[in-house]
Amino acid sequence: MSELKKLQKDPPKFFRAEPLETDIFEWHFTIFGPEETDFEGGVYHGKLKLPPEYPMKPPKIILLTPQGRWKINSKICLSISDFHPETWQPSWGIRTALTALRAFMPTPGKGAIGSLDASSGARKVLAQRSEAWKCNQCGACMRDVKKELEETQCKVATPKHRDSIPTFADLPPEALKTTQPPTITEDEDLCLDRKVSEKNDSGEAEEEVAPAEPDVVAAPEDVPPQPPAEPAVAAAPVNPPNRVSSQPEHDTLNSMILILMTIIGSILVKKLLSAFAQAL
Repeated sequence: MSELKKLQKDPPKFFRAEPLETDIFEWHFTIFGPEETDFEGGVYHGKLKLPPEYPMKPPKIILLTPQGRWKINSKICLSISDFHPETWQPSWGIRTALTALRAFMPTPGKGAIGSLDASSGARKVLAQRSEAWKCNQCGACMRDVKKELEETQCKVATPKHRDSIPTFADLPPEALKTTQPPTITEDEDLCLDRKVSEKNDSGEAEEEVAPAEPDVVAAPEDVPPQPPAEPAVAAAPVNPPNRVSSQPEHDTLNSMILILMTIIGSILVKKLLSAFAQAL
């Protein structure tokens, strides 16, 4: 059931597989023939019989559609089938087994169990006739399954954005008009930089300053250059002198408090000494 959920969530491009409603250990699959081979265009149906120890042991693989590579209704011998349990890996699963089965189709049979070595012409004819084949057990029609697989391939080839972010081609023409950023003149840029620096120095938000008027900025040859240090000196804050002038007042107050505490302390000490002397 875990593998079935994974296959439904991420459908494969070149095959479809699902268990029978009456038997979870028997899966029927349909695979596309590999491209640029004698099986191109063919749709082939088969079944996997999973052992009770699955996935620790490999499945039995049986082809039901004639294709000229393996015998039909007979177990085939592959490194991913039950003929070679020593090469099976429990992490492979059904997706890996069917992907490998599709990759084995163009390879020569070499007399292996259940294999065939039909001619190239015979395999091409069987690939054309495969669409008309229908499974008597699960009722799958190869022509319908082929359409479903082609739709799945189209969805995978042209995926949609996961975050549903539209592209420029998806935007309406009126939306494209606002994509051009506004132009900023050199004078306005300098004014904005000056305003930001003043905010950073003061630490407080200030009202927006309108950009300099065009008639204020003159050509370099009309207005003589002025030293840039004078505006900075004129705009110096007045807070530092106030802090310096208030410093003596704080010192005088602290001195008076210290004197009063000294006097009060001496009086208390005398009273304590006199009380102690009377007690003796």
